[in-house]
Amino acid sequence: MLFGCTLSDVGVSNEKWQCVGRICDISFNLENRAHNQIDAHVAIRAHRRYSVEGSEAWRNEVISEVTEVVSLQPSEKRRIERKLKVLTRPDNVVVSAWIST
Repeated sequence: MLFGCTLSDVGVSNEKWQCVGRICDISFNLENRAHNQIDAHVAIRAHRRYSVEGSEAWRNEVISEVTEVVSLQPSEKRRIERKLKVLTRPDNVVVSAWIST
């Protein structure tokens, strides 16, 4: 499992994901660390890792992705739950959040 977060004014934590069939349930905490309202851009990406034929190299491919903007009040922390459709089971899911400047 690999998860990420960006910029200090918005944080992602306590990420969990589970896939059954072609649907993945993803949940995570999104936190506004600032003292003003923010619009956090959130991206959830499911990745599949595969070997390159005839080589010892591996590649990482995004197999599904969803993005959205979440408004958070000053110092608000919210549990977010989303569903993500996939064609095949991912090897990892990455949640990223940032604030556009």
